[in-house]
Amino acid sequence: MANGPLRLLENITLLRKINPEPGRPGENNLPCLERDGRALKLRHERAIADCLAFVSTYSNDPNRILALCIEEKSNRQGLIVSVAVNAGDLNALTTGIHGITSVLEIAARDSLQDNYTALLRQIARHGRSRLLRRLSSKHTPSKRPLRAPVAARLKDALAVFHKTCKNMAEVNQSLRSLSCQFEDQFNRLEQMPVSDARSNPSEQLLISMLTTANSIWTRHRDDLVKIMEQIPCEHSWVQNDKEKFMLRLRKLAHYVSATNHLLEAAYTFPILRSIEVRGVSIAPLPLAIHLQRKMTLPSTGLLNQYLNGHRAVELKATMTKLKQQSQHSLLALQSEVRNRVCEIKYKIHAEIQLLFHYEEQGNKTLKPRVIVSNKSACFLCDLFLKRHGIFHTPRTHGTLYDMWTLPDLTTLQVPQERRAELKTIVQEFGITIEQMLIHSIEAGATPRLHPNESDVFSVAPFTPSIISAASSKTVTPGNTTSTARSMVPEGENVDAPISNLSNSSSTHLYLEAIRDPPMTPQATLYNTTVLEISLGSHPPGSSSTVSSLKPDSVFSTPADDRRSPEDNSSQSPETAISPITPTTPMTQPTSLLPPLRNIKIPETPKQHEIATPEIVHLQQGVPSHRTFTRASPPLRLHTPRIHIELSYSYAQSIIAKSTEELYSCLSAESTLEVEVEWLAPKKSAIPAISSQAIDLALDWKEIGAPEGVLYDLPGLLLRKRSDFVLLRIDGSLSTSD
Repeated sequence: MANGPLRLLENITLLRKINPEPGRPGENNLPCLERDGRALKLRHERAIADCLAFVSTYSNDPNRILALCIEEKSNRQGLIVSVAVNAGDLNALTTGIHGITSVLEIAARDSLQDNYTALLRQIARHGRSRLLRRLSSKHTPSKRPLRAPVAARLKDALAVFHKTCKNMAEVNQSLRSLSCQFEDQFNRLEQMPVSDARSNPSEQLLISMLTTANSIWTRHRDDLVKIMEQIPCEHSWVQNDKEKFMLRLRKLAHYVSATNHLLEAAYTFPILRSIEVRGVSIAPLPLAIHLQRKMTLPSTGLLNQYLNGHRAVELKATMTKLKQQSQHSLLALQSEVRNRVCEIKYKIHAEIQLLFHYEEQGNKTLKPRVIVSNKSACFLCDLFLKRHGIFHTPRTHGTLYDMWTLPDLTTLQVPQERRAELKTIVQEFGITIEQMLIHSIEAGATPRLHPNESDVFSVAPFTPSIISAASSKTVTPGNTTSTARSMVPEGENVDAPISNLSNSSSTHLYLEAIRDPPMTPQATLYNTTVLEISLGSHPPGSSSTVSSLKPDSVFSTPADDRRSPEDNSSQSPETAISPITPTTPMTQPTSLLPPLRNIKIPETPKQHEIATPEIVHLQQGVPSHRTFTRASPPLRLHTPRIHIELSYSYAQSIIAKSTEELYSCLSAESTLEVEVEWLAPKKSAIPAISSQAIDLALDWKEIGAPEGVLYDLPGLLLRKRSDFVLLRIDGSLSTSD
């Protein structure tokens, strides 16, 4: 290290004692970078790395941290995942990640297989020890004390809420049912023999628990927030306990979400057809060797320099304050710092190992741009990555660890001129640490925040839905335009110039059946069906129409968009722009209705409600039920051959409806109970069933469906080859206030 390693390490150790949280936790904005001929945009590289790092966590020891990055091969025909650990078995980690990426390779080549189950099973197998700990199972192979199980905490929260509010009806019946199911699954896990719980027999049960946790979180997050707000902050439910419980549940739920996002990336980007996994390991600087050498005062820490008369005038005021703050003399404090430095078993954090690994690789054409850890970056990693300036890390928790160190620059296999540049970077990094040390001493003690080091990120879908594009069109009489909301900078209203937009709005339930996406960059035409089913105060059988249309739109695939500069209109994965955007506008009929006055138009759904659907992979023969309100996010339903999106949203025009009917649609607050089932082979083979199905494989331009079809038996039947999907609204459960 420049100016000697002791100077940097002593300053870090002293800073840790004075201010263990010198940074603020938070997200780092994506830099604005050119595409450089890559298949992945920066935000997609970050999203894939984020998801992969999350599902790759395998150790039951939270202090064993991994970091990874994604490199595109020079021939653009595959990816390299480089991974490092600060401690632990690197071979076990790379083997587990290889198992995960093998499923993604298969998914990128063949979207018809049951890739979801295969991927989630591989993730559960690889991360079993971590999952057992997150569930607080007694089978966790760790001596660390366990917190109360998440399932038990959820049950207790509902019980306390019932006792407090005296009205259990306020808790959604579905949430109570899922809580009981989650508790039952956890009890079955605890009743397993230890050998079974820690091996393959527990995999299916772990998958079921992750699925249940995801259902609880995605369907009842708002309910849980309200419950947490009403539970008294006492006993085991102080505010910090509530936040920790919600985060623990969200982490369990995120396994399914991350699985879906990784599969979506595999279906979207052909480059995932080939993924190589490499382990990276760089040894820390051997401090003992440097301590045996003769040291000059400038090569030691700030406090030691002052005590030996170096920079005495410059540092006098600062060290006087330090003496006032310390319970010991400055000599005793320096002795404590030096002893700590000599005793610590230093390690290079995983993010820093990857950084220096790619320094040794030289000027690669498609070097990774993002380094992601399974936890937020610590203060020193975040600071060094920013000082280095080549790699982006998504977030930091701002906490400083004094076991942090760098490698020996003299042993790195880098060109001489680059070694000089790295020496300068380390010098600037050390100066920044000294400046922060001086500032922390002069500012005095600050209360600790104890931020969450491991958080859950949000990732928007990699592919857009036709419905999202269709629902963001702006229409005025005599003019039809199309504007993708995802292309508009945050905070701007695409509808602002359209004064009469609200006059052509109607409440609709959209159903989208998407054909299999193209598997080659040349196949860019998506054949998509959008069935629009108007909803009023009553079932559509008497007062609504069902119309269907097939818009012909050409979309650009990621492979076709490689030369465009990186778009930076969104700074977080949660608001990321989809890689596929309309290149020709989709037309929509102009409203035939006269303007309406004195009608309150419901608020337009926000972009994140449109772009962040719940994803469900249907199980054959098992009905799936969902409750839809205006606040419900879209729901994506998948079989190997049929892909459907349902959303309770707003259309931009309405055809052949009277003013009274439109008013009825706008004023209704309907709750819809939707049943979806991927029919079992025996059921779909019944002639009466198969004859009523709409065949999505046919080359049609427009098809019709009977009025009120979703309210009738058997409902709306969709077919593609051997897959049959049934959709039906349960009129007895649907309500309109």
